[in-house]
Amino acid sequence: MQPKQTLSATAISGQTFDYIVCGGGTSGCVIAAGLASIPDVSVLLIEAGRDSGLAPDVLVPGKYVKQLQDKDGL
Repeated sequence: MQPKQTLSATAISGQTFDYIVCGGGTSGCVIAAGLASIPDVSVLLIEAGRDSGLAPDVLVPGKYVKQLQDKDGL
């Protein structure tokens, strides 16, 4: 399995994929992982959430409400 890659929209512009999975929640990740395990199949998993490297609080379940109230997106 290839390592996780985070790409910008411009980085994937013009590329084609066999499957595009929208939503990186539990189900989306399971579906994308299953498809990616098929040899010679390319999968793009799209997640609209913010980068946890920019806002590590998104990984803390107890801070969920604060994330909804944060108007900056960071």
